[in-house]
Amino acid sequence: MRAAESLLNAATDEASVLGQATEMLGEQFGYAIRYLLLYDRERDELYTGAAAGEGAEDAAVRSYRMSTARGLTGAAARMRTILNVGDVSTDPRYIAVTPTCRSEICVPLIARDDLLGVLTVQSPKTDAFSLQDERLLSAFAGLVSLALMHAREHAARRSDIAELQAVNEVARRAAQLDRDETLQTVVESFQRVTTADSTAVYLWDEHTEWLEVATMVYDPIYYSPEYESTVRGTKVKLGQGIVGWTAEHREPALIADAVADPRAIPVTGTSLDHKSAIVVPLIADQRLLGVIRAVKMGVNAFSAEHYRFAQTLANQASLAISAAAAHEAVRRLSVTDELTGVYNGRHFRARLHEEIERAKRGGRPLSLLVIDIARAYERRGRPIRRRRVPRAAARRDPGGRGARRRADPRRRRRRDGRRGGWRERQRDRIDRRRRLPALRDRRGLAVPQRRRRALRREAPWQGPRLHRSRFVLAANSAPSPSRSTVTAAK
Repeated sequence: MRAAESLLNAATDEASVLGQATEMLGEQFGYAIRYLLLYDRERDELYTGAAAGEGAEDAAVRSYRMSTARGLTGAAARMRTILNVGDVSTDPRYIAVTPTCRSEICVPLIARDDLLGVLTVQSPKTDAFSLQDERLLSAFAGLVSLALMHAREHAARRSDIAELQAVNEVARRAAQLDRDETLQTVVESFQRVTTADSTAVYLWDEHTEWLEVATMVYDPIYYSPEYESTVRGTKVKLGQGIVGWTAEHREPALIADAVADPRAIPVTGTSLDHKSAIVVPLIADQRLLGVIRAVKMGVNAFSAEHYRFAQTLANQASLAISAAAAHEAVRRLSVTDELTGVYNGRHFRARLHEEIERAKRGGRPLSLLVIDIARAYERRGRPIRRRRVPRAAARRDPGGRGARRRADPRRRRRRDGRRGGWRERQRDRIDRRRRLPALRDRRGLAVPQRRRRALRREAPWQGPRLHRSRFVLAANSAPSPSRSTVTAAK
């Protein structure tokens, strides 16, 4: 009765059930060497779940994994019957693991017609187990099977609840249309549910065709202080390593032993020994968005449930990334001009109002530079505006569409084939000073005058039938409107 009560009290955790069972076999029933082997249905193998007694700490015992087609334990699992061997040296099925073993009894663990494992007791004496031992161990095996079944059902319920909570948290973050916060929630949720040691999200850059780390979390106990900087600084191309392979083939991968996988490439300063991995692509609307990768210490450390949860979370993350990107595109279009790629009048008026209010609060002057390049005519049936205005706008807005084209190293070449040059350096110098200082009168006017001279040297908009631009400086509009002045620089 006490044995049944102890096992059922521990039935909320599988490891507790196994530890309690092996302890009771020694303390209450006096068996010296006892093992609980669990059944792996996918591989049709038995592996060590718990061990106690002589030789229990040996590496051969702890890492024991054997097909049910071999050994006495395999025979007991296949036939689902008790095997009591008085002298193991006379049985050809016996595979020696403990050198002092002379007799062995194997009892299958069965619940609801499902094989859960095998209970094994060994003795250094021959003919050590009687019919009474068979009855006792058979009843005890029934209790262990029942406790294991309840523990696994309880773990499944907890896992389902944890997964639902994680997916709900990711969905809540995704509703805010914040990509970075959503990805951070994804890696933290996956790390928590699967107890992974390192989880990272790589995002695909269509322009550079590289995979770069967007966010990651890891356990500092298992990794060096340089681990994060090394991972973040490493760009992955298609087909490179497991991450690159997953991105190229757009297929998830569950890796039981990373060191045995030919696709795996170790991070500098980090070994792949005794590590498992899950890698899942992030795909939305048939487009590759990135890859989520998780690593955990131990061989076969990730279960099929972890693999399924990773794919569910990856689907949720893909939708969140796609929605955030679409929202950002709409927001950018709402505040930028389609032709030039710079901010439009709506954004200008909103920012101007903010700057005026800030200048009023701080009691400081405000300077504004206006460049008017709108007077353009058509030549040869094609509008010059479409070629000239974006070039001028790129010089006014270093982050605009034209500036991104100019920043492309394939376009930034001089006639002699070398990158850079005086014009590029001069243009960058102009762009870095696009914000005017809050100066008064003549000193405030000096900045637009210098820009006017520099931009006219570039003269991207000058040509046949195209007028020069007009530069206007509105200075000192705050804090007192009565003191505002408007000065034109031709």
